[in-house]
Order: sequence, then structure tokens, then C-alpha cells
Amino acid sequence: MQVKRYTSCHPHSSDVINYSEYVEFVFVCVCVVSDIMNERAIRLIRTYFPQTKLIVGLRHPIYMIESFYNFRIQNGYEMPPLEKLLYHNVANQYAVSWSRAEYQTSLMYLGKTNLTSSDELALMPRHAQKSIRKRFEQLNNVSLPIENERIGKNNKNGNSNKNNNPPYPRVPNPVFLYETAQLGDENTTRMEQFVRDVTNYLGLSSSDGVDLPPIPRHSPGKKLQNATLQAERDAKKIRICDERYAEQRKRLLTIGSRASQWILNYFLSSSNSHDVFVSNPQHFRQILEGYSIDPCIPQKSQSM
Repeated sequence: MQVKRYTSCHPHSSDVINYSEYVEFVFVCVCVVSDIMNERAIRLIRTYFPQTKLIVGLRHPIYMIESFYNFRIQNGYEMPPLEKLLYHNVANQYAVSWSRAEYQTSLMYLGKTNLTSSDELALMPRHAQKSIRKRFEQLNNVSLPIENERIGKNNKNGNSNKNNNPPYPRVPNPVFLYETAQLGDENTTRMEQFVRDVTNYLGLSSSDGVDLPPIPRHSPGKKLQNATLQAERDAKKIRICDERYAEQRKRLLTIGSRASQWILNYFLSSSNSHDVFVSNPQHFRQILEGYSIDPCIPQKSQSM
């Protein structure tokens, strides 16, 4: 088996509609989690790329927001101060918002979890809970359990939720989930294992004559030749570890903690072991559990 086509995945782009003629060539789609942040994106993947293997990347919410904000600045966007950033995206934020760190609200569209227990729903933000309940009721004509109820228990209409359709159908695509910290892992043993795991996930072997290239190191954004203009944009960029952003980091830790709990306890549950994969599971878990820890503060200070 050989990789005939490799693509960065932006399934919410209208260009995907024209990709059907290439479906036999597309083998692997590499995404950041925001590439699958709406139901339409997943519907396009299911329709045009049902055999494509997905590789989805995560990043600590604090670093993700800092990087994305500075990326917009580098590309010439006039951004509002980070302190005035709103929860949901609005026009002058150019997709940089706190809700972007709610990774579970993107991954849920893959349909790998049932989204029908009150414990799982509790890890979703309120706007997602509302849409999940509405979708479930439309599909099944019954309501989801409310707080303190469990799946399988009779709902207010006297029916059981146990055998009903989940809010979002399961996509046939397998998913390899990674965290960007794994890409720069200085532990040689883990790094070698990561490369082997990705190679095996893609179904490659040495006999295919396809070797994975070294992991690239690339800083996205426009490359400016004008030093004065570059200095002006650098001055507008944020250093999120500055004390002035302590409240914003605290908010991102709350969001990140819920996202990591959902990913570890539901998306990576044993029932998904046949089509959801990670490399070095214990290390991956350790990284995601760090989403509730401020990376800007030494751990000893946080434990005091």
C-alpha cells in the first residue's frame, strides 16, 4: 500500500465539494481539531472521504490561543485585546475565541461516543448540551436524561434512552489523535514509538518504500521582508504567560479541563479502541491531564 495523496484537512471549505473525483487517491487527512468544528465538515468527510484515515492534532488551550492570536497579528489582522476577547467568535475576532478551546464540541461530531449520559453531557458547554438534546429529541421523539438520571432509565415520556439513536451518527473513519507536545518529545524512545505508531496506523511498512519524513518545524504566517513592518507586528503579539493574562489563562484551564476529561474518559474509551488511536497512551494521558495546569507557573508554585 502506498500513499497516493496526502492532504491537510479543511473539510469545512467549499473546495471539498469538488474532491469526490480524487477520493480514490486521498489516503490520509491531517487536521487540527478546529477543522472538524461543525457538523457540515463531518458530513462532507463521511460523504466524500469515508475510507480516509484521520489524524487530528490537539494543543494545550493556553498555547493554542496564544499561537492563533499571534498568527492573526502576523497576517495583518487588527485584533482586539486578549482581555476583551469574547466567548464565541465575532467578526472582529477572526475565529479567535475561548470556545475554540472546547475540543470536545468538535470531536463529538465524529459520533464516536453516545452523548446520552448525564455524566458525559456535563462535560459539554451549555450551548453544546442544548444542541445535543435538541438533536436527540428530533431523532428519537424522546428526551435525554436530566441531571442525576442515567442512560437506560425511563425519561419523562416513559421511554428508555438505551436503544435510541445517538445525536450524531458514527463516522466510519478511524482517528489517530496526537498532542503537539508529542511532536517535539525529547524522549528518544517515545519519539521513535510515535513514528512507529503513525507508520502502523497508515498501514505502511519498509517494504512499501515509503518512509515518514522527519516532523517539520514550521512557523505559519506571512513572511515579511520589511523589517520595520515585522517589528510593528511583533509589538502587537501577546506573551500569554505575562501576569496581565492570568485571568484569561484561568478561564482556559477550566475549558481545557473539561475537554481533556471528555477526551480521556469518553472519546478514548475502550469501546473505541478499534478505531480511535493514540501513541504512548500513558504519556498522552499525562499531557492532556496537564490541560488543567497553568504551564506558565512552575508546578511547585501551583501545589502550594
